[in-house]
Amino acid sequence: MVRELAEIRFVRGIVADRASTSRSRLARQGCPIHVRHTSRVQRVRLAEKTIELSWCAQLGPFLKRRLVWFGLTQAQEFEAGFDAYTRLGGALFVLQFKASNYVLRSGLRRFYAQHHQLQALRTLGRRRVNSVFYVFPGLGSTKELSANPDLIAQSQLLNAASIPQSVGVPTTKNGAPRKSEIHYIDVGPGVATIHSEPTDVGLVSAQQLLEAQVALVPGEDVGHRRTAFQDDRGWLQEVRAQVGRHSIGGILLPPGV
Repeated sequence: MVRELAEIRFVRGIVADRASTSRSRLARQGCPIHVRHTSRVQRVRLAEKTIELSWCAQLGPFLKRRLVWFGLTQAQEFEAGFDAYTRLGGALFVLQFKASNYVLRSGLRRFYAQHHQLQALRTLGRRRVNSVFYVFPGLGSTKELSANPDLIAQSQLLNAASIPQSVGVPTTKNGAPRKSEIHYIDVGPGVATIHSEPTDVGLVSAQQLLEAQVALVPGEDVGHRRTAFQDDRGWLQEVRAQVGRHSIGGILLPPGV
């Protein structure tokens, strides 16, 4: 019987959180319980929160730009984050992090996404160009993290706006709607395949975040900027209401700030 592991590992400044490898815990986290692991370290699965914290810590140096991060769950965090956005300007974006240590025989890494969340992110992403992304890391265990802690270089992003409208409710093999409403997303180099009806969607690197819309455009009058910010507040409030528990907001500051 696999015994539970509870440890904190620090790998070149990256924190691997407390994790359990019991079969019930793996099932709750969305990791197929038939996956067999070959080493003790590999059995410690990285949680989405670990991926989120480590990824955010590495992104600024990678892009050579300053960033401000804020949560969307608590009202106080939300207001503080939006206040920073209106004062500092820059580009506003939302990231949805995924984690998986399930690799198919084909070499593709399988992730899981709720249908209602996918729909919400797609809709919100189409209202703001290059502003809503899924983040798919190419690692999912402490063993993989130990081998290569450069999380940004190993991650690919899916622009939510690029998800085709044809991607509908996931189905079972006999065509019936899947009760869990969970999509399988198989990720390989440059492409993600969303199931049930396999649909390929292109992936990009973190560099595309530099192409996010800039809120403050030089030459705009104050009144127009204020109106634009109010539109952004409404958009962000919708993000918070629909997927805030699973996402984090970011502000990419203009060069020199």
